[in-house]
Parts: sequence; C-alpha cells; structure tokens
Amino acid sequence: MYEDIVNEYLDMPLPTRIDRDDGGLTLPRLAPHDPVWSIVGVRRCGKTNMLYQLMDGLIKRGVPRELMLYVDFDDDRLDTDSRTCVNDALEAYYELVPEARQGCYLFLDEIQEAQGWQTFVRRVSEHYSVTIVPSGSSSKLLSTDIPTELRGRSLSHTMWPLGFSEYCRFHSVDTSSRSGFFGTHVATGLQRAFGDYLERGGFLRCR
Repeated sequence: MYEDIVNEYLDMPLPTRIDRDDGGLTLPRLAPHDPVWSIVGVRRCGKTNMLYQLMDGLIKRGVPRELMLYVDFDDDRLDTDSRTCVNDALEAYYELVPEARQGCYLFLDEIQEAQGWQTFVRRVSEHYSVTIVPSGSSSKLLSTDIPTELRGRSLSHTMWPLGFSEYCRFHSVDTSSRSGFFGTHVATGLQRAFGDYLERGGFLRCR
C-alpha cells in the first residue's frame, strides 16, 4: 500500500503557486547530520505552499526530483495511528528510489498527525544522509517545543499569514510607483485592497 502512495507523491507535479517571502529560508546542500528544518504556524498560513516553494528551489539548483519525497500526513490512506507509519513511508521510498539512501530531502507535512514522529525524526536525522523538513500546526510543533522534542537538532521557521505586500502580489494588485509616489489609479486599488485585507486577513487556501 505504501509503495503506491509514495509513488503517487513522487509523480505529483508541484502545483502552480505564487511564492511567499521566504524570510531567508534556504535549504543547504545534502550533508550528514543536517539539522531538521521545521516549519510551524497556524493552519492556512502557507506552510504547504512553502514546502513546495523549497522543493522548487532545490529543483532549480539541480537536485533531481526523485531525491525529494513530499508526504502529507493528513492523507487518510496513511495509518497515522501506527508508530511505524513514517518509517513505513520512508522504507517504501527507498525501495522505489534506492539511490535516495545516499542522500535525499524529506518534506513531511502535518507530521504531528503521525504517532511517534519525534523518535523517527531524531533517529533518521542522526543516522541517515537526509535533510528533513517537517511542518505542522499542533502545539507539539510550536517553535518553543521542537528543540526539546528533537534535542537541539532543529532550526524552526515560523510562518505567518500574508503581509499586505504579499497579499497584493497574491491578488495581482498593482503596487508600482514612480519615484516613491503612487498614481491615482494605483492608490485607489491599494486602498481597496487594504480594506479587503483588513476584513479578510492574510490566510491562504493552502495550509
């Protein structure tokens, strides 16, 4: 079963999206004992979008797509009540892509849904050539808790809802100016967008 699910994720094209401001988050080249790059935040703030953005960045740097595994642990086909769920997915991946054993990137979305994820991440990050990027919304993945769970081997990146400049970019609002001044048409559009932003907020449709 896991082979089919993992194969589906490997064949999944990265969705069309608008990039977020990454706040300087850039994954390093694969190396033994890489830290765990945790992405945390409330639901619909853009964590999944950021995972795709990071994957796309790696592809542009020449990392083969097959050396990146994305798994969404909100997927109801995964037995997340089993403490071996995450490891079963990894072993299925290694069976399908044997060269990934020499080094790969694991993007584990909503990882807090899987039982025993802490033990898995600690073990794999310490003994395998992988860069692990878990994301989650639970209090178990708050930036203050991750270093404790992962014994100091994690670097946390907190995602927030869209800022106004990002909101304008996502909604194709013209923000162009000349010498720091906005024309009447642009200023009117920005005022309307700001009213919408205050009313609707900066949450995304993705997680």
